[in-house]
Amino acid sequence: MAYNIKLEKGKEYLIYIAYCFASSFPIVQLYKKYNPIFICGENPIDAPKKNFISVREELEALKMKVNLENIAKVIVNSKKLTGLFNSLKKHQGEVWVKIFENDIVFKELFNKPYIKSLGLLPEQNNRLSNKLYQYELLKDVVPIPEFVITKKEKAVEHFGRLDNGNGVFTHLPYGGAGSGARIHKDKASLAKYLATITDKKFILAMTLDVNVSPSIDILIANKDEIFIFGLADQILDGLKCLGATYPSVLPTNIRKECYDIAYKVAKKIAQSGIKGYITIDLIVDKNNNVYFCEINARYAGTTHNRMLAMEKVKPLGSPSIVDLEVMAIKEGTFNGHKLWDEPKEIFWYKKEIFPEFNGTVKQLSMNNDSLELYKKGKGFVIVGQRRIGTVFIKNKTSLGNLICIEKTSKKLEKSIILSNTVIKKYIGN
Repeated sequence: MAYNIKLEKGKEYLIYIAYCFASSFPIVQLYKKYNPIFICGENPIDAPKKNFISVREELEALKMKVNLENIAKVIVNSKKLTGLFNSLKKHQGEVWVKIFENDIVFKELFNKPYIKSLGLLPEQNNRLSNKLYQYELLKDVVPIPEFVITKKEKAVEHFGRLDNGNGVFTHLPYGGAGSGARIHKDKASLAKYLATITDKKFILAMTLDVNVSPSIDILIANKDEIFIFGLADQILDGLKCLGATYPSVLPTNIRKECYDIAYKVAKKIAQSGIKGYITIDLIVDKNNNVYFCEINARYAGTTHNRMLAMEKVKPLGSPSIVDLEVMAIKEGTFNGHKLWDEPKEIFWYKKEIFPEFNGTVKQLSMNNDSLELYKKGKGFVIVGQRRIGTVFIKNKTSLGNLICIEKTSKKLEKSIILSNTVIKKYIGN
């Protein structure tokens, strides 16, 4: 059997594919009842011993960079993985595949009729991830900062109209983790940037005086069955999101407005047949005006924290968030189930760890199980740790995710301070 994975009689298996281990492994654990086989682009020290496949060695053997496009190529073309999929077909007929980010590069995988997507199809993901599509679709539905969709050669002409003293904001059609977004303080800065991009059209928008950028998770079964939960305040490094804190510290009326906007966004995209899990980012300015920012047609890096927090207060007998997602996608309904109230005594913090210097990993934290952390209800873990001796680059190499959880905000602050001491031991000084 490929990769020494033994398929047990009477069990059906799910394939879960992700580039990043740290954000995905806690979710994979929540899929436990679906017997997930986890295919990942990384091979961290805390990887599971069973039903885990890292394609990193195959990528390195082929001298390919570890990125989403190349991971997709290996998964589609690998003889060993083709053997795994064929064995699963023989074992159970249909093979359901959950991809953390089901990008268009995975389209070829779903050309096989027995392989089904447990989420948005690559074509749906590609369309919904396009910022131009999002802004055109939602411009009359929810508040959006003043913007124009422009061609490169016309962009500078719009600068004066959109500049409110803070410069203008450019949004490329695609680009994750802030890579497609920039702020330009003057026309010269904008013109210089335009010379570096190849996109023919993009969004030019007014730059807001941002107070906080919350994110929220959305689960859609159909246009009339939509669950929204987990409003959290994002931790930003410039325009790049490193994590989030929960619950949001925004005033009650502003939080309600965030949920209302999220519902309107979900309702609109559900009308086109979209179902499954998405997340959205919002902007709250200094005057507490709330605006739509963007849709992420996938789980967010903090989704597992929202799921685990909801799992902790789930009523006895209720399906989990993962169960509800499976219902939404396979059946197009929640079958009468209602979403329960969010936790009132769970405060969590998640941040991706980036070093402030060049160096090597010195030692490992013993704490890496986020499920056990949530069961205990206090403390911290580091998920997705690199191996001892791993060389890292200042501000570039991700060294895993720090997750803290406590019952009060003050205790959470203390836990974060203590965790920073452990991180220093992990990566050195």
